[in-house]
Amino acid sequence: MDRSGKQNVVGSEKSLDTFVEKNYVLYSVYEKGDSRRYGVFPDKQADGSPHPFSGKSKIQTLLDISERGKIEIRFTEGYYPFDLTLIKRRNVRLIFENATFKTLYLTNENEEILNQIKLEGTLKLVDRLGAYNINGVEMDSIIVYSDTTNVLLNYRNRGCKFYKKTNNVKIKYLKISDVGSGSKLFENTYAALMIDGMGDNPKNISIQEVVISNVDRNGMYVSGNNHSFGIVNISSFGKGSKEHLNKIQETVGNEYLTFCGIWINRCEDTYFRRVNILADDSLEWPVFMKLDEGPVYKPVVIDYLEMNRIYEDTLIYDKKTTNVLIKRVKDSI
Repeated sequence: MDRSGKQNVVGSEKSLDTFVEKNYVLYSVYEKGDSRRYGVFPDKQADGSPHPFSGKSKIQTLLDISERGKIEIRFTEGYYPFDLTLIKRRNVRLIFENATFKTLYLTNENEEILNQIKLEGTLKLVDRLGAYNINGVEMDSIIVYSDTTNVLLNYRNRGCKFYKKTNNVKIKYLKISDVGSGSKLFENTYAALMIDGMGDNPKNISIQEVVISNVDRNGMYVSGNNHSFGIVNISSFGKGSKEHLNKIQETVGNEYLTFCGIWINRCEDTYFRRVNILADDSLEWPVFMKLDEGPVYKPVVIDYLEMNRIYEDTLIYDKKTTNVLIKRVKDSI
């Protein structure tokens, strides 16, 4: 150990079949499970050097430590200049103490894996949250916001997207604000919260509370089945650019160019407890919801909908083939 508390690491991960935590320790002054113990610090420019024992990046080494060693990894408050990417990970448990990353991306690529990933505490993201072909993730609190100081490309965030084969995801609190548009970077950013997947839509997405504000395009786009939402609050939507926007899969014609608070399309057996949508006064003819097609015997039920305009038919687009049932509507009278 040197005077700074840095541990001298000798050997190679390849030389051991069993996991030994001390082999990964770089700074022993920090407790077991603290990311700094293994060389990952907040508010410090990433040096790009691999971990001397594993030979991998330090952030991927942390995930190995959690997965192989069954150790909870804790990230203290601050900004980590990394993309947090979990590929084919099982039994990973991470704790965030208001820690900020650029992105969080979860995928099993083309494999079928039961992930059992737990993300506890508050994780902040300045670009996006994405998932593709993932099964079994629990998250406490996710906040996606724009911070052009930390993002080197100087762009606003791209929200949250759960794509095909994303199943069994539970989130207690999801907040998304200031989602951008207007360049090719946002060509697939249709909504602050996007749940879709051509022919293999997500299943069992459960979010207790959703807060969405200041989104250029749609607040939410929801497809798939067996989803559950508690309280959904959406404000300030639909004032952004239609430039550089790809067509949404499983939609018809140019309907994707009409922005709204929530668009429900090809969604089955899904429940919303309470939805509150506030349109800006500057929108003369806002569309609060688009209720698209779905099988009537597998309904989407919204217990309570509140809007800040006096109700008229133009505020909600509903197709004759929709399967969405709104039990109670409160408008601004």
